[in-house]
Amino acid sequence: MRIRTTVLAALTAGLLLTGCGKSYDQSVKDCRAALSVEHTVTNRPAACNDLKEEDYKLILAHYVTEQAGGFDPFSPSPDADEPLWDE
Repeated sequence: MRIRTTVLAALTAGLLLTGCGKSYDQSVKDCRAALSVEHTVTNRPAACNDLKEEDYKLILAHYVTEQAGGFDPFSPSPDADEPLWDE
């Protein structure tokens, strides 16, 4: 009887603690907010430690692209003097 009560109490505590944790979406938002120019694939901010490696790489790539002023593959460079294709 004591074992059953102990196991039930442990399971209940585990469920309560899991329910109090933040969602994966919130972890992604926190990670994006914590990124700075000093962070790399191998140097994650602490807020990004809970993310999957592929998700972190995608968020980091998006951050780097934003910092570079964005990227539009269909738009020619505003500094281009010549068209990119023959008309």
